[in-house]
Amino acid sequence: MWRQLSRWYTLRAQARGQPAGATGAVVVVQRFGSALNLNVHFHMLLLDGVFVEDADTVRWVKVPAPTTQEVQQLVTDLARTIEAWLDTQGYGSDDPCDEDLDDDANGALLAASVAGRTALGTRAGAKVRRLQRADARLAVRSPSLPARPAPAWPPRTSGSVPGTGSLPLPPRR
Repeated sequence: MWRQLSRWYTLRAQARGQPAGATGAVVVVQRFGSALNLNVHFHMLLLDGVFVEDADTVRWVKVPAPTTQEVQQLVTDLARTIEAWLDTQGYGSDDPCDEDLDDDANGALLAASVAGRTALGTRAGAKVRRLQRADARLAVRSPSLPARPAPAWPPRTSGSVPGTGSLPLPPRR
């Protein structure tokens, strides 16, 4: 997958008259889903350009975002590559796959998780207890956790619009 995406960015830069370059990415493997079910998948942050060498320096060349058609083509190419690799590993598209059994507990646990309900124990069916409230500025109180002060967020700024690059104000006296 990385090779195909990297190749796409490199070729796209070359099509715009740039010499051959290299791009980069950060990939994180996530092993579980939100219901703590086994769900191995990857999150990838890919740079939107390439690094190109010029004599003794390296410069950054931004590559325009892919069009919808280019994304569709990339996904199709990636799917073919992944399916071919799975075929070599003995997981071809013609092989019978193991279907999920209806009598396993995973379905009941997932349904309870999605509904925000407790699945097992004496509280089965009850709403899930939360340790944190929606408003992060409120102090969190729990019988098993000591009280903690509310975080100083968002910081006070001199601008009226958050995220506009304004400088923080000095602390209140």
